[in-house]
Amino acid sequence: MQGKTTDFFSFVPLLLLAGCAAQTEYTKPDVQPPPPTPTSIAGNVVDIEQPRDAVWRQLLAAVVKSRFIASEATPKNWTVQLRYIGDPRDYIDCGRVRSPVKTAQGEKVYEFSAAKAYQQYQLQSGGRLYVVDRRMNVDVRTTVTMAALAANRTRITLAPRYSVTRDQSVTGSGKPFAVTDTVKFAGQETATFPNAPTNCHGTGQMEKELVALIKR
Repeated sequence: MQGKTTDFFSFVPLLLLAGCAAQTEYTKPDVQPPPPTPTSIAGNVVDIEQPRDAVWRQLLAAVVKSRFIASEATPKNWTVQLRYIGDPRDYIDCGRVRSPVKTAQGEKVYEFSAAKAYQQYQLQSGGRLYVVDRRMNVDVRTTVTMAALAANRTRITLAPRYSVTRDQSVTGSGKPFAVTDTVKFAGQETATFPNAPTNCHGTGQMEKELVALIKR
């Protein structure tokens, strides 16, 4: 099937793979990273018709009531780092996983977003059934820089960096095993997990939420 490859190779030991072909399929994201939508200039940049010090105060006050954590705030350089850790939700797109299996009860197909925070599913290889517990976690650190264009005009630049960790544990034959791997990429980049086709990129939702937070 065009555009699809096995997602199985990312965590099954080579001895298990020898002579075996998993039926699990992986579909890459349909589109490349979208350009951030809330910008008025280009890229991750937006202009706000307010003084820079007012925007700075608004942002730090709004962060307290948001899902983001403010760190490394540097008034001298007008920069602050906002961090989010947890459920990937809408922040990343990693394609989809599809795993059809045949059991005594009939055929069942597991299909889910590869960016889903938690999924337990079965996969089949060499006539054996395996149970996979799969977890995805995202850690996004966005550097926000403020530049005064005029007394009442501030330019905001967002520079997000994503760190996506995938934890997988497998049971079903012999000793259970687990694999953890991580990829990192900037806001307009993509990254593929090592020894696997799973490809991830940001959706632009993070930038939209941050701009909305700044404009409150």
